[in-house]
Amino acid sequence: MAQGFNFGDPLVQRLFNLQARAVGAGVRSGFIISPSASPGYVDLSPGIAITPEGIVVERTAASELVFVPPAIAGTYTVCIVHSNTAEVGGSQATIEIRSGKLAALADPTPGSVAIAYIYHPGSSVPVTANMIEQVSDAEFAGFAAETLKLFMPPAQMWDLVDGADIVAANTQLGASPNAIGMILFNSAGAGSQSRSFKVRVPDNARRPKAIRAWGMLGGACTLDITLIDETGTSVVVPTAVGALGPFLVGGATELLSYEFDPADVAAMSGSAGKVMTVTVNVAAGNNCWLQQINIEY
Repeated sequence: MAQGFNFGDPLVQRLFNLQARAVGAGVRSGFIISPSASPGYVDLSPGIAITPEGIVVERTAASELVFVPPAIAGTYTVCIVHSNTAEVGGSQATIEIRSGKLAALADPTPGSVAIAYIYHPGSSVPVTANMIEQVSDAEFAGFAAETLKLFMPPAQMWDLVDGADIVAANTQLGASPNAIGMILFNSAGAGSQSRSFKVRVPDNARRPKAIRAWGMLGGACTLDITLIDETGTSVVVPTAVGALGPFLVGGATELLSYEFDPADVAAMSGSAGKVMTVTVNVAAGNNCWLQQINIEY
């Protein structure tokens, strides 16, 4: 299954090293993991991958991999495992399912490539599609595959709750070039009031990996964000709390930066957050300013 070469030819060795650097290690096509009709297995499609050592691994036929659904929740990695040995014809690669979330490349051996992650909830339930996440090209390179940037106020927004004393200036430009966004002010003499709204999140085949928000929260103000899929399954992001001090429009700071637990987002139907709810709790006499929310996949 692994392509070999003549180790006695320095030119061929150099070409393989150049190939790995020019094309990039990782899955180049196929190697899709999916639920199997056979209990205790998952399906593997044909595919081509390049190991970090420049070896081409090709599988030309579909097959089944043994995966007995565990009783206890856990994460598993489907990976190509290869050891580059100096022998004519090369050594064979194997496809294994290992416990834990291994790195996309060179784990557990220097020639290994991760194919997919299985986030199993336990209780020996059969594997379903939303438990499986294919490793993306971006993960092989070590960065986010895609970032959805939502500038405030977003174009598609539905208000759910508006505090009676909330004054919203949806856009404001100031002396600072980045002073644009949604500004909320609570004119009440006492008590906190909220503004909540929903934002439609465009479909994305990948699970969200992280969410980040920028702006400025006045003292005793908070920001709550939840992702909800079409079945009502939700993932709640930890609350961001404002800090006491001067409120300066244009002085945006990172309000929250949250890395999703894959086990949390694995249950979301379609592997994408379909709707995002945002709630800003504004303390009496205080301001809140939302500039931008990013969802990274």
